[in-house]
Amino acid sequence: GGWVVDGQLCAGFGRGESDLGHVVLDPGGPRCRCGGRGCFESLTSRRAVMDRIQEAILAGRTSVLSESLREVGWMRGKELRQAYRNGDPLVREVVKAAAHWLDFALRRLVRTLGPEVVMLGGGMAELLRDSIPGSRGDPETEPKVEGVPLRMSALGDEACIAGAALLASQLRP
Repeated sequence: GGWVVDGQLCAGFGRGESDLGHVVLDPGGPRCRCGGRGCFESLTSRRAVMDRIQEAILAGRTSVLSESLREVGWMRGKELRQAYRNGDPLVREVVKAAAHWLDFALRRLVRTLGPEVVMLGGGMAELLRDSIPGSRGDPETEPKVEGVPLRMSALGDEACIAGAALLASQLRP
């Protein structure tokens, strides 16, 4: 994840790093691919949610995703969202935990950065947004985090690739 200021993707100083996905939320949390523990990404990403579901299935829990995870080892956000909407208890439990961490992180980022709006993107974004305690509220009003509008990117699963392309285009010499 990253942030945009005055229409420009912020790349950070020096090494070009400003990846919010590696802000540590839980120092004792799961190991992240970056080598850290408890990073935003290791607690809220689709991969993190699928890892928690797979760990639970291997420990004997059941889910409508059990067979697919055993056969393929992963699945797209679409299948996960469907299992969630169909009321799969394991999926709902794991998504609720990820939404807790997303809420925790967004509240702190809003207090720290003071953004005009918070945009969520990626295949898990809508599912997690709808699972954040208090974010749904009145369907006639826009969801908010600490009073700041919480909006969804129209890019869905393509949000990461679009962000990477934008960053690459801005970092060219």
